[in-house]
Amino acid sequence: MAASKKKIWIFLLALALNSIVLERSFAQSVSDEAEETPSFNFYSESKKDANFIGESDALDTSELFGKMMFAVLLVFALGIIAFYASKKFLPKISNLTGKEIRIVETVHLGSHKMLHLIQVGNQRLLISSTKENVTKLAELSEQ
Repeated sequence: MAASKKKIWIFLLALALNSIVLERSFAQSVSDEAEETPSFNFYSESKKDANFIGESDALDTSELFGKMMFAVLLVFALGIIAFYASKKFLPKISNLTGKEIRIVETVHLGSHKMLHLIQVGNQRLLISSTKENVTKLAELSEQ
């Protein structure tokens, strides 16, 4: 489990570094291209129009890319936070106090095969479940 988390973090770090390198090379190619071609102002008359975006108001390509990457990383970070919050807090919410039956632990053994440790009042039961049936394996004493 820890090895897979490590691989995921390494992949995300590589992805972030790759996007930074691509952004800088793209910005460099755009600036090189801008130096080669002279700039013309075709819309000098339209600066009076309220919908016209002037040269000072226009965003640079690297700024747009940076904002886009920030938005993508923000959404990704919010997704990770939601995932970890659901893993941490959902079991606590589903096992609210006042219920007589609660699932203490569940272990997945394979495709549609699980072991459940269930507490009913003061008694604990070990139950196996498959796609077809549910079987009581043992009654465990309270520790």
